[in-house]
Amino acid sequence: MTLSSDTPTRLVLIRHGETVGNQQQLWTGWSDTPLSETGRAQIRQTAAWLERDSLNPVALYTSPVGRAQQTADPCGQALRLDPIPDESLKEMHFGELEAIRGDYFATDHPEIHARWRHRKDESFGWPGGETRREFRARTAGALERLASVHPGQTILLVTHSGFIRMALAHFAPQQFEDWWLVQLRNCSLTHLLLNRAGRVQIPIFNDITHLDS
Repeated sequence: MTLSSDTPTRLVLIRHGETVGNQQQLWTGWSDTPLSETGRAQIRQTAAWLERDSLNPVALYTSPVGRAQQTADPCGQALRLDPIPDESLKEMHFGELEAIRGDYFATDHPEIHARWRHRKDESFGWPGGETRREFRARTAGALERLASVHPGQTILLVTHSGFIRMALAHFAPQQFEDWWLVQLRNCSLTHLLLNRAGRVQIPIFNDITHLDS
């Protein structure tokens, strides 16, 4: 990737607000689940903080999945930006295992779980869904494409925990396996600074200081 500005492009990745599925430990990829009351409160706090902050984003992109779109809309209103849906920002596609409960995964699908545990294995794929290699290509391609559209500027991306983890795994591959163990908080902010050489810095990670404790 080559950017036309010496100033790094700042991509602020925002995880969607908490959902009922999150409370139930469901793994919802391309399927959806309603926001919880806590999630709606998190979104209001995030939008209010963005309105007060000085990030000055020039664009707001969002996964089109309902929980992300419903997070992006109030943020866009606060910033006077229209959220732009982008299919590439969706969560990983879990295929036939969409909405599986995480605590039942190992017992209900032991062979798939055994392969999934080898997190460096990019050939691993969900039956009827995506492989890690496909998901990585989609994630990296989306970030590089959007950064090239807005060189040297700040943009917001409302997305999902898996997308954010894969972004970190792609740009900091020496920690590829470790990123999958991180518990990304709902409505957390993670900043990526991409320079002209395609190198990345991560000055802010999984930040929820804008939310009430």
